[in-house]
Amino acid sequence: ASRRSVPFPQLYFPFSAASSQGKLGNGAGGGGGGGGMPPKKGLDQEALLRWAKAETSGYPLVQVTNWQSSWNDGLAFCALLHRRFPEDIGSFDALTNATPEARAANFELAFGVAERRLDVDRLLDVEDMMATYPKPDKKCMVLYAVTLNKAIAEKFGSASGSGAAPAPAAASKKEAAKAKAAAAKAEKEAEAERAR
Repeated sequence: ASRRSVPFPQLYFPFSAASSQGKLGNGAGGGGGGGGMPPKKGLDQEALLRWAKAETSGYPLVQVTNWQSSWNDGLAFCALLHRRFPEDIGSFDALTNATPEARAANFELAFGVAERRLDVDRLLDVEDMMATYPKPDKKCMVLYAVTLNKAIAEKFGSASGSGAAPAPAAASKKEAAKAKAAAAKAEKEAEAERAR
């Protein structure tokens, strides 16, 4: 059965102390402090999560309800990509999350398709995702999801005539480096825990 595409949510909005709960921002506070910097922006994680939930609804074994356990097996990423690139993901029903090897294969598949078809850098490593199972780093999941959201919007555009806003601006290289460092730190902590 064909799955309906969902409009892209407007994810960025002016960041303020009053509206910062649940937002991943570039820092606390309002306007940019010099150098012609624009005001700081925040990310509405709930709107992004709603978009991901709608995009993945109906896919077996995928229930997007949060930024950790919902993303821990690679199937949510595969579902997001299968909607646009079914030939690259293959038969979604054949994917499973039953073993560590299957979860690793899901991540490898999703990250590879995103890199090839959407030109999305591999901000996450399969090894990092496996080391943080069953609770991957929330900020890393949000960063990768927003990067996918933007890349999909750029490639396919927003729903015509629906008034849907375009996807957010891409995460900066600095943010990507921070996410990669956080993932590496999580992997080191997991290795230290296993060594005990």
